[in-house]
Amino acid sequence: MDFSKYNLKQVESSLDVIDKEEYPENYKALEGRKKEIMSEIERLDVEYKAIVGRSIRETVESNASGIRAAELFVYNGAGISIIFVLMIVSALFGAKTLSWNGGYLHGLGAIVLGLALWAFFTLVFSALSIIGMYLFKIFFGRQNM
Repeated sequence: MDFSKYNLKQVESSLDVIDKEEYPENYKALEGRKKEIMSEIERLDVEYKAIVGRSIRETVESNASGIRAAELFVYNGAGISIIFVLMIVSALFGAKTLSWNGGYLHGLGAIVLGLALWAFFTLVFSALSIIGMYLFKIFFGRQNM
């Protein structure tokens, strides 16, 4: 059987289920294909490290938490933005939606306060989300991270 088109995941899953006594040629071919793939990965990693200064694994691991935090910030900000847009627009038309020091703000003051509150609550919700992910990782491991 020709395993030259198999990727690493396919090779590993095939190695997990194949009976090596019944199909020794296929088992050896799969092991050979896995060695080919691993040597190619190693070669690419060496080239990447020469260009970037760190391995692919180091790059992925260092970017993983930063990407999640940035995504959480964007998603939380986008999610609550509709509330603050409605509050700002309402305040521009005279509604009593934004108050500061006991008085309601309208016009430019409402825009500034609404944007400040939006940024504040985006940071708070993002921080709480990150803390939640960290606690989840502590108590339940990395299986769903």
